[in-house]
Amino acid sequence: MAKVSKIVNKEKSLFCAFAFDKRTKKEKSYKDKNCYRKVLKYVLGFSDENKRVRYRGGHGVDFTDIDNAVLQFKTVSKMSSKNNGATRKIYHFFLRFNDKEFDPNLAQIAGDKISEYIFEMGHQNIYAVHEDTEYCHIHFIYNARNFFTGKQYHASKKERDIFLNNVKQIALDIM
Repeated sequence: MAKVSKIVNKEKSLFCAFAFDKRTKKEKSYKDKNCYRKVLKYVLGFSDENKRVRYRGGHGVDFTDIDNAVLQFKTVSKMSSKNNGATRKIYHFFLRFNDKEFDPNLAQIAGDKISEYIFEMGHQNIYAVHEDTEYCHIHFIYNARNFFTGKQYHASKKERDIFLNNVKQIALDIM
């Protein structure tokens, strides 16, 4: 019985969600052509509002240089002839560890594993471990365009929930 309660407690120690607009409480759509640079600057810790980034990583994108990352994201985004300005460019989600004593080194390992999972699905991605709030958390950005198929990723709420549950499970396996 103790093992079951330990698993439940572990699950409660994580919170995972797509980024949302605090004012409207709706998921951010990231359709603006300038969204890449703005979000990358924040997530990677190159903006004035966020300086406490311990680790950065990713797959399929140069996470050390914003200009290269923007170019690489845009190159894949232009793979489809149907690409128009109104489509979503990126997805942004975060994983928060609800333990104030959580080891950021474990967050980096989780970030690498989750980044690999997203890349295997066919999406370039970048992540960064943040310590700018009370709880250690990881921000992830991934390209909405699949680099294998060239297709735009459209997910229902149910599909997004399944994705987030898979992400949480990867993190739980590391904890």
